Amino acid sequence: MAHYPKSPQHSRMLLTVIEIYEKGIDRPNLVLAYAVAVAAALSLSDLFITQPEGNNDKNGAATTYALHCFEIFNSPKKFCAEYSLHYKTMEEMSKLRKQLLKLVFQQSLCASQQHLSWTHGNMEDVECWRHLSDEKPLSTYEEEILHAAICTGWG
Repeated sequence: MAHYPKSPQHSRMLLTVIEIYEKGIDRPNLVLAYAVAVAAALSLSDLFITQPEGNNDKNGAATTYALHCFEIFNSPKKFCAEYSLHYKTMEEMSKLRKQLLKLVFQQSLCASQQHLSWTHGNMEDVECWRHLSDEKPLSTYEEEILHAAICTGWG
């Protein structure tokens, strides 16, 4: 967990996705991509310029979707203006997602931690989440793995 520069909850969530991956999942890289995006999304606050009254909670799913759209939109600044998002926060979230993803693959190179290594693809395979998730969202089983990882991190 010390390998990741985030809170213990976020670090544990990422490690759980790596540990509980089962060969029955068709798109393990997509599940990892979402886990990294969720960790980045939940690490930052004040995403929206205006918050609905009485709603100060972070919504991981909505924030992850916003991050997904931010990264694929041709004009990220225009996207943020259109959806009342803080551009700098979205930019920071995107950078954090990429940093966490790099750390996952650096961890994979560490021989003493092979049981915590991601061996189901490379960084480019995971980065294609931005295109795959539009075509086919996560299956129920893939969502369950992601939910289990989030719950483990906050347990």
